[in-house]
Amino acid sequence: AAAAAAAAAGDREAHMPRLFSFLSTEEGGRQGVEAYFHGQFLVLEANGAKGQRASMPFTHPFKLKTWVNIAVEYSPARNHEVRLYVDGVSVESHRMPLPQVRGSLGFCCVGTNPPAAMAGLQRRRRQ
Repeated sequence: AAAAAAAAAGDREAHMPRLFSFLSTEEGGRQGVEAYFHGQFLVLEANGAKGQRASMPFTHPFKLKTWVNIAVEYSPARNHEVRLYVDGVSVESHRMPLPQVRGSLGFCCVGTNPPAAMAGLQRRRRQ
């Protein structure tokens, strides 16, 4: 969990494969939501208008080089609950209000990292 917390805090440069990226095409993609791996942990991060930021490092460890089915569910109606599912089983849930994004999320990337021109929310990290 400490590695995930360090990733969320932006402490150092590392390779962080993305599960998904939904980013605004305005202002260079500084607004949006991403889920990425830091080591064996998944981190959900959102940046909104006015520099608001929310980050949720999940504590469920993933085995490296192992295929699993992963789903992340966000429910604002359930007190802003975020759930992590692995192979169809809910393994973790947290409360995480997401910051408001202004404009459209015109860039979508699932299962791969954004191109260099759209570095995503983790600009200081190697893609």
